[in-house]
Amino acid sequence: MQNDTDTDIIINNKEEISKYIEELSEIERKMINIAEEILGSSFNISRSLGFIEWKNKNKKNKYN
Repeated sequence: MQNDTDTDIIINNKEEISKYIEELSEIERKMINIAEEILGSSFNISRSLGFIEWKNKNKKNKYN
């Protein structure tokens, strides 16, 4: 069972993923789609190196 904090984390993560995808180039978006097609349920964008690097970069910018 999820509590409000878990729900907030899930919603926040979805928002971050949406922002990340918006900032990708057309080619990068196509690569994400190909990865999703090939890897299926094994693919998790929130665990991808690109997303993790983007998230860390945005955290640094947020606090500078």
